[in-house]
Formats: sequence, C-alpha cells, structure tokens
Amino acid sequence: MANISKNIKQIRIKNNMTQEELAEALFVTRQTISNYETGKSNPDIDTIIKIAEVFKVDTNTVIYGLPLEENQKRARSFAISYGIFLIILLIADFVIDKIFEEYVGFYPPPEQILKFTLFPFTFFVCGFYAMHIIGLFTPLKPLNNLAAKIIRVVIVLILLIIAIPMLYYASFFTFSFIKQLTQSSVHIRWPGFYSVFRNILLVIKYPFVFSILGALSWLFGLIYRNK
Repeated sequence: MANISKNIKQIRIKNNMTQEELAEALFVTRQTISNYETGKSNPDIDTIIKIAEVFKVDTNTVIYGLPLEENQKRARSFAISYGIFLIILLIADFVIDKIFEEYVGFYPPPEQILKFTLFPFTFFVCGFYAMHIIGLFTPLKPLNNLAAKIIRVVIVLILLIIAIPMLYYASFFTFSFIKQLTQSSVHIRWPGFYSVFRNILLVIKYPFVFSILGALSWLFGLIYRNK
C-alpha cells in the first residue's frame, strides 16, 4: 500500500471532490484525509472499503490506483514502439555514414545521399517523438479540431514541397555513387537540377526545420491522434 496516499488523492481529484467533502462522507476530519493523502497515516481496511464505496470503485483501485485509460495505454505502447524505431534509425544513420566514409575519392561524396534521405527523416522522427514523450507527462495532447485539420493539410503540403525535390536529388547522388562504384558509362540527364538545388541546400543546412515539422505533425495530429 505504498502508493495508497497518491491513489486516494488521484481518485478524489478525478471525482471533483474536496478533502472536506470526502471527510464528511467518511465521518472523519479534513486533517485525517490530508494525512492519508500525504502518507502521514494509512487508512485501515474498513476505511478503504468506505472510500471505495464513496467513489463507486473497487478496493483494488484504492490500493493499487486507477487503471490506465485506453488512450494512456495506447500512448505508452506507441512511445515504446516508436522509441525502438528511432533507435534503429539512429543506428542505421551511424552505420551507413561510417560505410560511406570509405569512399573518400568519390565526387559528389556519397554522404549526400544520407543528407537527402535518412538524416532529415531522423530529425523529423526526433521532433515527433520528443513531443509524444512530453505529451505522456503533461496535459498536452494532439489537437483534433477544425483548425487542426486545416493545419494538417498545410503540413502535408509543406512536406511534399520539400520531400519531392529531396528525393529527386537523393536519386541523383545515388546514381552518381553507383556509377562510380561500378565504373559505368551510363549517363542520365537531370533536368532542372541546379534551379532548385540551391533552395533545397538551405533546408539541408538547417536540419532543425525537420524537427519542427515533426513536432508540429504530432501537435496537430498528423500521424498520431487520441481515439
């Protein structure tokens, strides 16, 4: 019954009841309730049964705490699975980057492939995951009102505007790397390469932009929303 003090307070607050009201229902003083909630004293079994009756819960709830709500369980499961995915992603970034370091004589350097694929995606996931962890321990939750739906559309458009050119350049750098690796003479034209490349480089230089987009995606319920 180590957490019974916290459980009583949590159940009382959830039921919008003051210490005075609970004390009156149990025929004890307010100070007695305060002592229960601060851990200065513990209620006996009979009192636990009475508390359970007042709040219309079973005694296990008073002793062991409120059961996790469906959204809380889902949020925690999502945090665990997403955290594992993020760890795998970070390991992949590190390993592939180390592999590409061996090809120092290649131009353009194969590291550019990562700059246009895994690196920005990792920053996006980090921003999203950071917001989800904050949401687990604070009242902050993903928004799901009309304004949030509109902003979700805007975020999708921004992501597409950024992602499509980035994939184009990632394809170019991948092709260049394979061409040099295999010493192939195949040539492909890349129309409009330089016209957009400079603007995309600005995004690559400031990867925190993707963390912000990831955080906004969580906040406005683009990927994860409460049921």
